Amino acid sequence: MRLVRFKDLAAKHLLGQDPIGREPLWQALLRLDRFAYLPHTVRGYIDVALWDLAGRALQLPVFRLAGGFRERVPCYKSGGDLAEVEAYVDGALQAKEEGFSVYVHGGDPHVALAIGSRSTARDGRRTQAAPA
Repeated sequence: MRLVRFKDLAAKHLLGQDPIGREPLWQALLRLDRFAYLPHTVRGYIDVALWDLAGRALQLPVFRLAGGFRERVPCYKSGGDLAEVEAYVDGALQAKEEGFSVYVHGGDPHVALAIGSRSTARDGRRTQAAPA
């Protein structure tokens, strides 16, 4: 019931507004929510939609609106908490095939293996130095 009421209230404040002016709209939603006591995720969904609408209106991807400048962002692939070395190696090899340069064991960024460097000797030293 509260969600329907908030939807009606939000519609009155959002429909017909300029989606590029996200901050005043966000503040209006925040004031509305002060007494509706809704989970912050509801405002989050609307905020994401406003960013998307602004991007479409300006014909720009959202990351550009947020100040992004890179075409590519480095990332890593993480595997489960693998007890067997063979499973870890298989995961690292699959990550390499998929184009990743780092494979993280068990989601712990302190236990990572850089894969596919230009030097196999360097990869060997990394593998030997990696914690068991």
